[in-house]
Amino acid sequence: MSVTRDINLGSLVPIGLFLFAQTAGAIWWAATISAQFEALQAFVVQDRAGLETRVNNVDQNRITDRQRLFDRLVQVEKLATELAASERATTEIVGAIKEDIGALREDLRENNSLLRDLLTDAKK
Repeated sequence: MSVTRDINLGSLVPIGLFLFAQTAGAIWWAATISAQFEALQAFVVQDRAGLETRVNNVDQNRITDRQRLFDRLVQVEKLATELAASERATTEIVGAIKEDIGALREDLRENNSLLRDLLTDAKK
């Protein structure tokens, strides 16, 4: 009986050591994978935050560009309105100047007629 027991114990120790080594290796491998997964997860979270920041910056730039374009459009419309008013005023001034020139021509014709009459009376 002592011989069988030694044989059984002798064969169980290496099997136990083998199972212990396998278990320890599996635990070490799982811990390594877990650490790599956590590092990858942290990288993804950081990259996502950076991506969200970039997207927000792009959106903010688009909003700023649209606002700038809208402001320019408002300025152009304001200038167009002022130009139209200025054109109306200029048209009115030109019309008044034409009327004044017409009146001056009539006065000039009348003065010329009077001068002719005076000259013809002076010659007689």
